[in-house]
Amino acid sequence: MINTLCKAITLALLIMLPLSSSYGSGEGEIKLPLVHITNSVETSYTWFGIIIDSASNDIVAMYKDRFSDEKDKTPEHFLYELSDIAYDEGVAISSRKGIDIVKVSCDNFEPAYGGVVTLTFFKNLIKKKKKSVELEVLREDNRWTIIHNGKKVKKMFFKANKKMGVVYGIKKIVFTYEKS
Repeated sequence: MINTLCKAITLALLIMLPLSSSYGSGEGEIKLPLVHITNSVETSYTWFGIIIDSASNDIVAMYKDRFSDEKDKTPEHFLYELSDIAYDEGVAISSRKGIDIVKVSCDNFEPAYGGVVTLTFFKNLIKKKKKSVELEVLREDNRWTIIHNGKKVKKMFFKANKKMGVVYGIKKIVFTYEKS
């Protein structure tokens, strides 16, 4: 059970419940990758991004493309509707044996401007200790970015919390920022 948490680390970013595959394939929609995500347990990696309307530049949906390794050319693709995260309880994006390992929530997100997204994850599954990280998905001069602590995020690395080779949580998220 605990080792299945490894897969949850990659899923941690994000964000919501799968939609139908109609987003991102429609005319006038553009797929924009925002952040590259890796973890300390698997060779897989994920690109998290948004689907925008080409006319308004507003967010239509969010997506996650998960690649099994560097050689993988065909990702596992997930699409998410914005309304799925827009309530206080958030959405479980990874659950194991009835436990929500990673949840995402947002109480004030606007498709035209963005907003704050909160990631809540188990730091220690055994002690049921959780941690939260706030990220901003913001539109700046018609460009979309992810911001953490006032800096533009380029990459996120999920460091596993483990003892004697057994993963029991997510120790921390290490951010790599764009150079100014």
